[in-house]
Amino acid sequence: MKKITLIIDNNDIIYNREKITYDKLCKLIKTKSKLKIIILNENIFFKIIDSINEKEIKSLIESEILVDVQKEDYLIHYEIEKKKERTLIYAIKGNKIIKDILNNFINSEIEPIYFSIRNSILKLKRDKSFKYKVKFMKKYFYINVKDGMIHFDGISDENEYKEAKFLLKDGKECVNFK
Repeated sequence: MKKITLIIDNNDIIYNREKITYDKLCKLIKTKSKLKIIILNENIFFKIIDSINEKEIKSLIESEILVDVQKEDYLIHYEIEKKKERTLIYAIKGNKIIKDILNNFINSEIEPIYFSIRNSILKLKRDKSFKYKVKFMKKYFYINVKDGMIHFDGISDENEYKEAKFLLKDGKECVNFK
């Protein structure tokens, strides 16, 4: 069965380059269909922890990360860097549309646009560390990837873009995308 790609842009569902309602989505697509949901316009919350123990990671997510993001509607994912013995925890804000889709379409996969960009570039490049700027749907998306892991993300409107300089979330490093 082929995956169907949906784009969630704020509260809009985009299917085949067309905005559709949730009701229309339910009429067009069978509930057993495999869906890939790409989330736009949401930055990722990052946290790096010096542990690769899955029990510790899950405990930390429940005790600290969910408190940090202060919302129940965040989607959380983590990637373990075994060589560096650390874990990157990512959280991205979901919304009611995403929850409805997940509840009604059992074969759904969610991927923030940054992960789609990273995964596409990693397939093309040998170097697993890079900074990239991608224009998609009249927005510029920025990512900084180190050793295959996303360490920074940003979004800029088309009309705001000249030269983007972003301060990393830890406030220490400035990344310049040209």
